[in-house]
Amino acid sequence: QGETEHLSYRAEVWHLTDPARTGEIASCVPPGARLLDYVEYALDVPLMFRIVGDEYVVAHGISFREILERGRWPEGTELTLDDIWNQLGAIFTKARLKKGLVELRSTDGQRPQDVSAIPAFWVGLLYDAQARAAALDLLGGLPGRSEMARLVPRLGLEAEWDGRPLSELALDLLAMAKGGLERRISAGDEVPES
Repeated sequence: QGETEHLSYRAEVWHLTDPARTGEIASCVPPGARLLDYVEYALDVPLMFRIVGDEYVVAHGISFREILERGRWPEGTELTLDDIWNQLGAIFTKARLKKGLVELRSTDGQRPQDVSAIPAFWVGLLYDAQARAAALDLLGGLPGRSEMARLVPRLGLEAEWDGRPLSELALDLLAMAKGGLERRISAGDEVPES
């Protein structure tokens, strides 16, 4: 905890960062959104910078949509695919598109020995229909996700969501993910570590 009252000051800082580019995707796009809705959101997020060679050039808040409509940067340079990836990489929602992957940002900064646990958890939870349905059933009905997320930087897993400590919910999700991985191994979709 150190000199702050937060267990994770890093997590608190993200709550204080530019609201146009942080938070949950659900707060940026409508419920039931599709990928196109996310694209519309990403086009309107104000640009922070563009990368020219090795230099970051301040973009002064112009939207990527405005640049696309012009077809070039203000000084006349043509757009590149890297410009699009740089814009997507400067969006800091809890999940974001990056070149070749979807980054789940809430699990960054783990200890080196825990690195492989993160993808194992998400694969077990999201790539197994039974685990995915159980997680949605558990979390989908809980109100006040945004309010709970504000408590986590200060209280960690002792924060409560709908009267239950997050530590209990985390253990439930871990069990679901473990079950999902076990079913994927049984089906031959995963190879266990030897």
